[in-house]
Amino acid sequence: MNEDTTVRTPFMKGLELSKALYEDAVKPILDEQYPELRYSAAHIGRGSDVVGFDTVQSTDHDWGAKLLLFLEDHDHEQKADEISTYLSHNLPHEIRGFPTNFGKDGDQFIMMAQPEEYPINHGVRIETIRGYFETCLGIDPQKELTVTDWLTVPEQLLRTVTSGKVFHDGLHELVDIRTRLEYYPHDIW
Repeated sequence: MNEDTTVRTPFMKGLELSKALYEDAVKPILDEQYPELRYSAAHIGRGSDVVGFDTVQSTDHDWGAKLLLFLEDHDHEQKADEISTYLSHNLPHEIRGFPTNFGKDGDQFIMMAQPEEYPINHGVRIETIRGYFETCLGIDPQKELTVTDWLTVPEQLLRTVTSGKVFHDGLHELVDIRTRLEYYPHDIW
């Protein structure tokens, strides 16, 4: 009889894992390497893990230690590639027992264990706030939304950008934008 002696990491919710990635790895790296950098960090967007519906089965597709790092426009232009490269060479290979290295299966990201080598293909996406919301919703979130804007954005897309968690809002915009998008204004109702 073959006995499976593999130690498996107990499942944890994706939002908890993303928070651990930020607090245990990304924040310390940014504090040390880029102490003057203003940024916001969150895990928002699509996915069962963002809305808290993830289960063990979710770990086989588009799940893992992922994070959105938002930079100011000028910092994004000048430092996004540098920061991403630095993270790929300095993030730990795992957080709370889960790999930080990802591969692709079609359009889905999948966690991939990797030998103790660098670089890793990490799950930290570096964006600007405006660029992210324009891509997701087709609107500039820093402007006042018109009635037409509200009526043309599908409700499920609003849910993706208002679900999840903000771990740090150093840009002082992300929480405000998400709060404004949480509920339709009175005129829309």
